[in-house]
Amino acid sequence: MATEQMECTYLLQTDSNYAQHAMVTMLSVHRKSAKGRRNVFYIIDDGIRAELRGKMEELAQKEGFALFFLDCSDVIAKLEEHRVPKWRGGYTTYLKLFAFSRIPRAVQVLYLDCDIIATGDVSAAFDENADMTTPLAVAKDMTVSPNHIYKSYLFGNTEEPYYNAGVILCNLPLWRAEHCEERLLAFLEGNRKKLMYCEQDIINLLFRGNITALSNRYNFCTPQLFFGARTMGKLFGWSEREIAEYAALEKDYAVGHCFSVFCGRPWHRGSRHPLTAEYAVYYREIFGKEFCGAPVPAHLGDKLQYLLYRCCR
Repeated sequence: MATEQMECTYLLQTDSNYAQHAMVTMLSVHRKSAKGRRNVFYIIDDGIRAELRGKMEELAQKEGFALFFLDCSDVIAKLEEHRVPKWRGGYTTYLKLFAFSRIPRAVQVLYLDCDIIATGDVSAAFDENADMTTPLAVAKDMTVSPNHIYKSYLFGNTEEPYYNAGVILCNLPLWRAEHCEERLLAFLEGNRKKLMYCEQDIINLLFRGNITALSNRYNFCTPQLFFGARTMGKLFGWSEREIAEYAALEKDYAVGHCFSVFCGRPWHRGSRHPLTAEYAVYYREIFGKEFCGAPVPAHLGDKLQYLLYRCCR
């Protein structure tokens, strides 16, 4: 059972390019935490510049949360030794899964992507899943339709749920007891199937049938705030029950996952993203200046998907 002084452990991964977004994620999570929580953040250091690490440490000291950096160079060496195929030229995307075993003391750890802004008490996810009996709890991917052809490729059927790896709650005693890191390495050595979403697909395949469903309250697809549940449901084939369920989350989600497609990211210049204002407030508090916005990448895929959304409305 959770106590008022419960320690909540979080894991993030970033390089210098995403360091400012990681700081926004940490600050929003910390500020929205229930009273009395002691927040501990572990950062997988994927080449963060010294001045940005210093800024993170300054933020942790000012806000009163614990901060530790994880060096996963040994993981990279192990992956190279076992000739695991690289993903887009490197091993970065694998690191979050191997970092769990390197976190001491904690019973549960919550991994968060750095394109996340907390809008509610994220620590409630620990309470709600205190009795989980699987190594991982992840939320269903709201953008993969029930009959998506990619599920047929991965699973050989379209009936099984497909989960999103942007938020991962790990039960560390079970992770170790079930030798998940060893199984992960063996899977990477022996599986050469072309995976579109790498570590997300690995979770769906390796832990197939052994995953706790995390509420989408803790991994909410924020473009829905822009387009609405009805339009999203039309595109992704949601049932009426799912449309109603996801519509209710619009006023009750705790983790806003800022998908890049459809309405830009909160830090893009001129972004239409619903959490742009919240991002700007946290940025101002961290860096002491106004955020002007980064240039918006002009990806043809994003434009086509946005056009598709407009047609569906």
